[in-house]
Amino acid sequence: MNYLIDRRQDGGVSIAAIDNDLSFPAVSDLPEPSGVNSIWLPAMPTIVDQTLADAILGTSDEAWQKCLHGLMMPVEFQFASNRLASVKKRIQELLENNRVVSAGDKDWAGPQMAACLGLDGLDQRVLEASDDAALAHLWVEACQHSYLKRDVIKQAMVLCGKDRVACFDRDAIRQAVRDTLSSGTD
Repeated sequence: MNYLIDRRQDGGVSIAAIDNDLSFPAVSDLPEPSGVNSIWLPAMPTIVDQTLADAILGTSDEAWQKCLHGLMMPVEFQFASNRLASVKKRIQELLENNRVVSAGDKDWAGPQMAACLGLDGLDQRVLEASDDAALAHLWVEACQHSYLKRDVIKQAMVLCGKDRVACFDRDAIRQAVRDTLSSGTD
């Protein structure tokens, strides 16, 4: 949802990217993520789909620049160009290590893929978390790894009852509201 669409009266349409300062920064040293609400995802992928790998490897710097034209300052494009080179290098490594899979690959749902994605054992880690600090640590770790890992941790917290306000559980939300109202706190 980080774009705006302008439909002009003449029938033309233009699209503008917004909120892209962290995606295409003008500085090379960004602060480390901190806190539970961190959305910084520093990890490179551990697997990649063949279609995506082909598209990224087939993108030239010239095509990349044309795609991003008008969306950023020239200094920002240099960082975006460097990022494209880093992602291409990572995809080459994944190709060499048989970590590129097809969209219809049955292995996507297997335990080996869960291990490749860093998802194996997360349910058990949530169950073994002894207090809120341990859960918060798991949450921050997951948020800094991938959206998928974050969502798996959230689901495990909800399913085992360790999530106080489970956004996926209507009854838990209602109970949390009742508890808040009865306690007289905000």
